[in-house]
Amino acid sequence: AETNNLWAQHPEIVQRLTDLLDKYKKQGYSRPV
Repeated sequence: AETNNLWAQHPEIVQRLTDLLDKYKKQGYSRPV
């Protein structure tokens, strides 16, 4: 529930984190999940 609330109240932060994670994946800095 808290995650859903965060997503709903702060979509710009969620999007920023999503973009950052995607950038790391593309650059190869993230471990495979």
